[in-house]
Order: sequence, then C-alpha cells, then structure tokens
Amino acid sequence: MAEEERKLLDLRVKEETNQESNVPPPNLGDSMFNKLDELLSQTQLYSQFLLERMKDTTLTSSEATLEITSKNEEKKGGRKRKVATCDIAKCKKEEH
Repeated sequence: MAEEERKLLDLRVKEETNQESNVPPPNLGDSMFNKLDELLSQTQLYSQFLLERMKDTTLTSSEATLEITSKNEEKKGGRKRKVATCDIAKCKKEEH
C-alpha cells in the first residue's frame, strides 16, 4: 500500500514539474511594467503611513497608561491609621 502511494506521489510530482515548465513567462509590456511599478510604490508609501500611525497610536496609548498609573499611585496613599496611644499606667491597670 505504501509503495503504491509513493508511486502515485512521484507521478504527481513529475506531472506538476512538466506543467510548470510548459508555462511560458508572462509578457509584460512597458506600460504594464510601469503600472506595476507605480502600484508597488503606492503600496510601499501606504505601508509606511500605516507604520507611522501604529507607532503614534502606541505612543499615545502608552502615555495615557502612564498617566493613569501615576494618578492611581497618587491615590493609593490615602489616609493612614494613627497608632492608638494610651497612658502606660492606664494600660497596665486594664491588663490586670
């Protein structure tokens, strides 16, 4: 069974290579080549634009996060409890 599958796979590979070698390369004229070049340059510009926007968004969100965390840290201080003080003599009397 494994031999049959291997033979079929070899036949498929041979057929695919024959089909690929028979396909002629596309004939691009000067106008088609120029159009393709123009599209590639537009794509590159748009990619750079998006990258800059993503950086700006990341910086803005990280700045906002820092502001929020600094405000939260300021609020964490809150009120601290005062230690109860008592007279030493009074405390000793209460213990007995």
